[in-house]
Order: sequence, then structure tokens, then C-alpha cells
Amino acid sequence: MKNDKPVLPHSPFLPFPHSPFPLLLPFSAVAALLFWQLGALTFVDPDLWHEMALFREALALGHLPFADQFAYTPTVYPSVQHEWGTGAVLYFLATRFGSTGILIAKYLLTLGVVALGMAAARRRGAGWPVIVSLAPLAILCGVIGYTTIRAQLFTLLFIALLLYSLELDRAGLRRWIWAWLPLYTVWLNLHAGFIVGLGFVAGHAGEQWLRGQPYKHLLGVAAAMIALVAVNPYGLAYYGYLAHALSMPRPLITEWAPLWSTDPAMFRMFLVTLLIVAYCAANLGWRRLPGLIVLSLAAYAAARHTRHLSIYLVVWQCYAPSYVQQTPLGRWLGEFWSGRRNLVAGVSAACGLLCLVGALAAAPWQLRLPVTLDAEREGKPVYPVGAVEYLSRTQFRGNLMVPFIPGGYVIWKLHPRVRVSLDGRYEVAYQKGVLEENTALYEAQAGWQETLTRYPTDAVLVARSAPLAEALTTVPGWRRIYRDEAFELFARSGLNLPEEDRTGQIPQPQFP
Repeated sequence: MKNDKPVLPHSPFLPFPHSPFPLLLPFSAVAALLFWQLGALTFVDPDLWHEMALFREALALGHLPFADQFAYTPTVYPSVQHEWGTGAVLYFLATRFGSTGILIAKYLLTLGVVALGMAAARRRGAGWPVIVSLAPLAILCGVIGYTTIRAQLFTLLFIALLLYSLELDRAGLRRWIWAWLPLYTVWLNLHAGFIVGLGFVAGHAGEQWLRGQPYKHLLGVAAAMIALVAVNPYGLAYYGYLAHALSMPRPLITEWAPLWSTDPAMFRMFLVTLLIVAYCAANLGWRRLPGLIVLSLAAYAAARHTRHLSIYLVVWQCYAPSYVQQTPLGRWLGEFWSGRRNLVAGVSAACGLLCLVGALAAAPWQLRLPVTLDAEREGKPVYPVGAVEYLSRTQFRGNLMVPFIPGGYVIWKLHPRVRVSLDGRYEVAYQKGVLEENTALYEAQAGWQETLTRYPTDAVLVARSAPLAEALTTVPGWRRIYRDEAFELFARSGLNLPEEDRTGQIPQPQFP
């Protein structure tokens, strides 16, 4: 007589499979889908450049500067760069290992998020059939945050770690706190997304209180997290920066707009994830959905700001499978996987092969620096590689008016000979109104020439698709000195710079 315990149909430990091969196929299919989606995001994130430039400057100065070093337009003091730690990591990887180091780091961080999310789901009682079945939705909806490499990727990893730790806390284990607080200190020096972690701890504490569970120790953890914010190179100035950054509106930054207004297709998938949670609530009741407060906070943030969608999907990946596991749908998935192993394996193999073909076509092993306007139409950043190479070769020194996205690349390549009008640091470095002026200038809106004369600008970098490119040709005192397929350069007439037309030639970028 066997000693095996009977396995209920809804158990997360369904006896599927007896051998690892059938389970390997669904996992492989999900992995292929993940790398297919990641392959479309191997372009260099614009923030990488100014983050690395800051750390390079810090090495030269011997400390992180409080005053901005890169701009000639009005800046703030102190300039608190909450992503300075990410810049240090990326600088080390890029200068030591090049594009290979950056890509390996991206995939390791991503796999860490996925592994911790699945581990949290398993600890909450979700079975592999449910976890793997829901994974494609989490990937397709949440992959938006996995660019190469943005500081937010570190936040996604720490959020997954925090959610797993909160499951330990829910089980009455407290040892996680002593590991968490030092790790949290690392997080807050990598990205200001640590504020989300503080909110999740508070949300978890509130839920524990409502359920009549121990919660006072969580208030102590939250208080310690607030105090530890001061453990950074900027000291107490970090608190002032956070107060400003969290309260300021960002109407011109697309990723800070509501999800339904920026990406309707992604918003529809987001609604599907909410419907799944609503289905679970209808079957189980809200009280049987532990973590719902944290999930609701994340969902609200995602709906309000597109950039928070990937954070929500990390939470959803951790929590939703355990909800579904307890429903008729979860039981059906377990029974289907157990009773139709060959069908599951066959469908997984077919889907995995299709995704593998897509992944290979996407070439996720190649780091890309887009240089043509085709990339701009696809929503990717376009870098002025040819224009920057021209300015470097002609030994240009001065102030360069730049659009929002390419500014960081110009800083990395041309500092200290060149100062820029704007870059992706936004509120970290620039005073209110600088972005608005810059946007109006490049769109050639009424009064744009006033912005051009207000600051001591020596040259202007402009995308050929921008209205300013045509408008500048009619302004006396400015002449076009360079053009290629994507960008043009205009300089004041007094500057002795040669004219160069590389239309039809595709610049060949070098990283870093």
C-alpha cells in the first residue's frame, strides 16, 4: 500500500508530471515567449547615457556633484540623482564588458524577477499549471518595463523580493526583516522606485490589521525604511527631492500619462488581468484574496501612470495564480494538465517553436542603438550618432540645443566640451519650464525663436522629422552645417564649422 498522501484536484502539488519532460515543454514555451518579447527591447535605454556620464564625472571629481555639470539652461540645486547607483553599475558593465555585459545583466535581472515571482506564487499555494498558464499574459502586458537597462528594472527585482518576503511574514516568519533592510538601502541608491516598496509594506500592514494578524512590527519596518532614505550620498537632501518629484505633474512625459490614453491595446490586456482577479473575488470572496490591498495599489498606479504597468504585473504574477488556484478554473487547469499531458506537451512544443523563431528573428543577443527615423515611428529612441561624430571630429566646443531624448547620449559622448539644453533627467536637474520651452521650440510653436535667443546657444541638434528643422532654415544668422537621414545640425553663422551632407548614409554606432 502506498504512503502517498491523496492529492486533491485543486492542490498546487498535482502529480503532473511524473517525469520532468512534459513540464519542461510548457516552461520552454514561456521562456521562448519571454525572450521573444525582450528581443524587441534590446535598444539602449536613453537614461543609461546620463547615468553613466554622472558616475564618470563623479570618478573625475572624487565625489558625486551636487551642482549640475552638463547643462547650460537653468538647473536645480542640489541636483539629486536618485539613479546614481544604477549609473555606477552600468558604467562598470559597459566599460569593462561592453554590450555583452549590459545584455547579460538585463537577462539576469529579468530572470530574477520571474523566479522570485514564481517562488512567491508557489509559496502562496499556486500550482505550476496555473502559474504557467497565466505567465503569457503577465509577459505580454508587463514586458514594457524591461528596456536595456533602465533603473526601474532594479525596482522590479526588489519588488519581487519584497513580495516574497511578505509571504514569509504572512506565515509568521520575521527573519526576512534583517536581510531586507540592508537590501532596501541598496535599492534606494539605485532607483527612487523604492517608494513603491514602502507603500507595499504599509499596504501589507493595513491588511494584516484588518485581518486581525500581527502588524506592529511592519510599522517598525516602515519607519526604519523611511529613516534609511538618508543613507545616500546626498544625505537629507534626498527627502526634499522626493517631496518635489512625487508631487509634480508631468503632462509632457508620455509614460506618466494614464494607460488608457497611451496604449489602448495594453490597457485592454490590463483589464483582462483585472477581470481575472474579479472572477476570483466573485468565487471566493474578497477575504480569501490575501494581498489584495497591495495588488489594488499597484493596479491603481498602473492605470494612472503607464510606467507603473510593469510594477503591477510583477505583483499580479505573484498573487493572481494563488487566487485562480482556488477557483473552478484553477481546478480545471490542474485536471486538464494532469489528464491531457500529451495535448499540453504538443501545444507547448508548437507554441514554443513559434516563439523561438520569433525570438531568433528578434536577435535578443544584439544591443541596438537606433539611428534612423524608422525606429522613431516604432516608439524607440533615435540617437544622433552621425551628428555627434561630426561634432567630435570638428572639435566643437559650446552649448548645444538638443531634444529631450538624445540629450543623455550627447552628454556621454561630448562632455565636457559640450553642454546641453536638456536631457532625460528632467526634474532631477532642470528647473520648471525648461522642458516646456524645449518642446515648444522643437514643435516650432508660437514664440519658439524667443527660446532660441534666451539662452547662449551655439548650435542646434534637430531631428529631420521635427517642425523646427524646416523653421530654422528661414532664420537669419543660422546655417545648416550637417545632415544625415535622421538629424540635422544648425550653427550660428559666426562659427567656423564645415558643412557636411551624409544623406543616404547610415551611421555605424559604437557602444559605449
